Amino acid sequence: EKTLDMSAISYTPDELETAITPTYLPDVYCTRVFVNGFMQGVGGDNSWGAIIARVYAESRLTNCRVSGSLSTNSTYAGIVGYNEGYIANCVNEATIYAQGYGVGGIVGVNQSTGVIVACLNLSTSVSGGSIVGSIVGQNIGNIYGCLGVISTNGEGAVKATDVAGVNAANAKTDGCVVVNSMADVTAEHIATMNNAIAALGYS
Repeated sequence: EKTLDMSAISYTPDELETAITPTYLPDVYCTRVFVNGFMQGVGGDNSWGAIIARVYAESRLTNCRVSGSLSTNSTYAGIVGYNEGYIANCVNEATIYAQGYGVGGIVGVNQSTGVIVACLNLSTSVSGGSIVGSIVGQNIGNIYGCLGVISTNGEGAVKATDVAGVNAANAKTDGCVVVNSMADVTAEHIATMNNAIAALGYS
């Protein structure tokens, strides 16, 4: 049995390609659903995030929220597939299932230049084929003051039970907290997260 990849967007690929800026896009009157045997991103990139596939070095993504249900054959995350830049104050509430490696509530793979600060994964279902984490699937970079919920649901063989599915030797997860449910969050947890964020010079 083969799964299919899908996307749902407000514009056709031609409309997106020919628009010089967003003001050149036509009025939205429907949502188009594209069903394919397999989808890849620009340049064959097979990572997907609910918002974007990749945050490049020296780029920033802040203050975003995702909810719903996300499923794919590839590396996947609630916010970003691959992170080389800076992500802060983002929240994932979506259920996630990906058959690939590097599956996370916030980021699939956090590269060595990647920094994730004050993000929350509130989903109780982040699961996949391998290397699954509540915040990040595979962490090579740095994570500060993030909160994740342990996955109790999901169809994958591996469910998120820690901040990162795999942490590289030099990677950091300072002030991060993983709990069984939001009801388990304590004042001590909040203080631990805030202290890690404040140490970076943020408040």
